[in-house]
Amino acid sequence: HAAQFGVGYAPQGWDHLLNHLRRKGFREDELKLTGLFSEGQRGIYDRFRGRVIWPIRDITGQTIGFGARRLYDDRKGPKYLNTPDTPLFHKGAQLYVADPGLLHTGATPVLVEGPMDAIAVTLAGQGQYVGVAPLGTALTASQAAQLARLGEDPVVATDADLAGGHAAVADAERAVTEAQAAAKVAQAKYDSAKPQDRAAAKADLDKANSAVTEAQEASAAVGS
Repeated sequence: HAAQFGVGYAPQGWDHLLNHLRRKGFREDELKLTGLFSEGQRGIYDRFRGRVIWPIRDITGQTIGFGARRLYDDRKGPKYLNTPDTPLFHKGAQLYVADPGLLHTGATPVLVEGPMDAIAVTLAGQGQYVGVAPLGTALTASQAAQLARLGEDPVVATDADLAGGHAAVADAERAVTEAQAAAKVAQAKYDSAKPQDRAAAKADLDKANSAVTEAQEASAAVGS
């Protein structure tokens, strides 16, 4: 099952991955952009050390970041660790999907608390369910919108009493309010636009109305 989910091991030590990629010819400025390294007074070093590690992939299956769990209790640092924000990856905007390929075969998304739960749900689901999870934070409005776009009506399997669940609902409702306000502004601009500006104003209005629909779908997904 490790191959299905891309699970691997980041060994203890400060420069295993760094030295490997340097031997492959990567420059330091390129390595810094990956989110795989931290930087100190002596330069960059491996961010993930002594951890089980898994890829964070978008719905097309492309790897855009990594998550990891600490294996050794004697090591300092957080129990769970993600790639920091990079040009490709933003934690608050991305859901972890245990096996994106299952979405294309009709599997039902199941929202759970974290990546390890998502893997467990996917293993138990036998191809009919795929676990998805936020990345170390309460579900954001962006993640809720992404969940709403995954296809089948999602199953929400998180603890309804968790503060994170309440925050997710509040974020989603706030996103709807903000989108509706923006749509009203776009409508007013369209109504008052000069003939030569109406096409551009109409495009802005259509985009704003689409954002309202997306936000409402996301809010329904979180609140269900």
